[in-house]
Amino acid sequence: MSTETKVYRNRIFLIVCGASMIAMTSVATITPAFPKIVETLGITEQAVGMLITVYTFPGFVFTPLAGIMADRLGRKKLLVPALILYGILGGSCAFAPDLNTLLILRTLHGIVSAPIMSVSGAIIGDTFSGQKRAEAMGANTTAMYLGYVIYPLIGGALAGFAWGYPFLFFFIAIPLGIIALVFLHSPEPEDKPSLKEYFKGSLHYLKGLRVLWLFSAAVITYILLYGAFLVYFSLLLGGRFDASPFTIGLFISALGIITAITSSQLGRLNKSFSAVSLIIGAFVIYAVAVAIVPLMTSLWLCILPTILFGIAHGLNLPSQRVIAVQAAPSENRAGFMSIYGTMIPLGMTIAPPLMGLAFSHTNLNATFLIAGLIALIIPAMAMIIGKNKLAVTESRY
Repeated sequence: MSTETKVYRNRIFLIVCGASMIAMTSVATITPAFPKIVETLGITEQAVGMLITVYTFPGFVFTPLAGIMADRLGRKKLLVPALILYGILGGSCAFAPDLNTLLILRTLHGIVSAPIMSVSGAIIGDTFSGQKRAEAMGANTTAMYLGYVIYPLIGGALAGFAWGYPFLFFFIAIPLGIIALVFLHSPEPEDKPSLKEYFKGSLHYLKGLRVLWLFSAAVITYILLYGAFLVYFSLLLGGRFDASPFTIGLFISALGIITAITSSQLGRLNKSFSAVSLIIGAFVIYAVAVAIVPLMTSLWLCILPTILFGIAHGLNLPSQRVIAVQAAPSENRAGFMSIYGTMIPLGMTIAPPLMGLAFSHTNLNATFLIAGLIALIIPAMAMIIGKNKLAVTESRY
């Protein structure tokens, strides 16, 4: 357990932040290229969303297995090869000769990405406790979304030359995997229960309305991000306001800046507000952010919903991870985090077809209003279940 005053001086934390930032490249780097991919490959707006779906669905399937392996075999033994393969397969997408090959490579890319986020979260939970854990989760989210500032700009600039160039950025994961191999010495679970006891314990920690609420929040978070914002907001910017890929990247970067600034304040906010309260407030802000998109009459007015979405994201993501990481002890933590982690690719996977269904039966403006109603599901669930029952999940960090 870390005793250092500043979490950002901890070598384990720095490597985990690097891994988390790498995982964020999966969509943020290539999203600004979506309009150009549609144009160059001659596919529909709904079809381009498959580049997200085929990447995220394998994560939904393989993340639980990855969590079990991390608890049983060790965090490092899984994280290092995942990072190296992530770089190789992701970068190879740039050389795909056709859409089918690209989709196959993105599927394999999604498989090897499965352990990265859940194992990273488990390592933070193993390394820090109490208030330091909340600070570490907030700082980790800040680092992740600082990547959102960089990746869309790089992706947008590279897409200006050719649609495949943004995929080359994934190669950066290879040297990070080598660094983790040499320098990562994170705590590992000391207790190794039998496989039967392990699964019995894991099932115990998955029970209850609190877990249902937390998992629902994770799914809806990524429906809003990957459906309403990254796909249809990007398409709105390009279609209605004729924004270039680089300009679209600027908007996604703005989301990253606001998310990073907001999440960096989690340690302070946690002294006054519980993680549950912060999540509830975040989803109300999400709802407002997407609902006002149709009211924007110029390109640069669209920065308002972007800022609101970023504030909500900065409050929501680290608060969810704080609750999730303390929901199970160390010997079951990676397993629980992996199940929680499957909610993320589940949300990513269903987001494009769900929002595409709304778009195909209504119009672009109505699609954002529907997304706003979806966001309000989480505050409504909290009212029905009762905030006090949800708060039992959290200790004072």
